[in-house]
Amino acid sequence: MVLPIVLYNGKRPWRAPLDLASLFIEVPEKLRRHLPRLRYLVLDEGRLDLDRPELARNRVAALFRIETCQQPGDLPRLTRELARLLPPGKEPELRRTITIWLLAMLRRTFPGVTIPEIIDLEDAPMLEETALEWRKKDRREGRKEGRQEGIREVLLQLLERRFGPLPEEKRHRVEAITSPARLKRLADKILTAKSLQEMGI
Repeated sequence: MVLPIVLYNGKRPWRAPLDLASLFIEVPEKLRRHLPRLRYLVLDEGRLDLDRPELARNRVAALFRIETCQQPGDLPRLTRELARLLPPGKEPELRRTITIWLLAMLRRTFPGVTIPEIIDLEDAPMLEETALEWRKKDRREGRKEGRQEGIREVLLQLLERRFGPLPEEKRHRVEAITSPARLKRLADKILTAKSLQEMGI
């Protein structure tokens, strides 16, 4: 028996066909029996109930809990739980493989944050600093995003006072601007521009 398994960790639900035969273009009926027929099993991490009691000592579930973790502060605890399921001295190759995977996952999940070189899963306490650094970075970015949002709201209000109700298309264009410098330039132009066209929106 061959059981193909797809491990999926995307945010959106898995939508692809589960049967290989459905991926082929339409062929003459006499040839259909020659098409490969293969169904695979999807383990959609984000939609599994990983807190079921029977999964408490399941290594794969422990891995999935780390990969689907929403709170950086939970990472050290989740990593310690995984380390307990892989006792030192037993299955060293598996521990090493999971450690390499964990480092790669952390670097992908927390771009711009210093990730310590974890030699083994027992080094999980070092992740406390990573989680703390990420929370600080996240707060800084949140404040920055809040300031941009404030500038954008003020700009929209000024545009409506100067030129009247904005067409939906123009409003969407302003809402799509992510550059603080461009938002400020537009705010400066409001006093001198005679139309939305002159504003360059």
